[in-house]
Amino acid sequence: MRCRNLATGLVSSLIAVLPVLGMPQLTEFLAVNDTVYPDGEGVFFDWIEIHNPEAGDLDLGGYFLTDDDQNLTRWTFPSPTVIPAGGYLVVFASSDSTPPDGELHTNFKLSGGGEYLGLVAPDGQTTIDQFAPTFPQEFADISYGRNGSGDLRYFFNPTPEAANGDG
Repeated sequence: MRCRNLATGLVSSLIAVLPVLGMPQLTEFLAVNDTVYPDGEGVFFDWIEIHNPEAGDLDLGGYFLTDDDQNLTRWTFPSPTVIPAGGYLVVFASSDSTPPDGELHTNFKLSGGGEYLGLVAPDGQTTIDQFAPTFPQEFADISYGRNGSGDLRYFFNPTPEAANGDG
């Protein structure tokens, strides 16, 4: 019985961190951004990268980002927010209420100590992708996310708005 519970727990853990195939993916984030990628005003906020693996454009309008698994509708993507086919989008996690024109800034920041991060469907209930139960501790200017094989890695050379290396 103990082995069965362990196997069930492992499968549940894997499902909690694997993206839904064919859907937008949380591919990389930087929770301690000191010098890597500034916003339009030159401020180094935390950032989150979303990838559209589909062959067609994807409008994220009405989807949600959250750092709280008990509040899945924490921040809503405005409509339209289009990611081109195969493209990437960076959203700053700044809690900035007046972001520069044309930029997306969430109403929350990321914790360098680790926390939940999720992308949620427009129904406000279906988690599309997540780092759960929490992502690991983060370090200055080292991003975290999935490499091309889907393995979770730290990236010493962050690649906002581009495919990740091996990590």
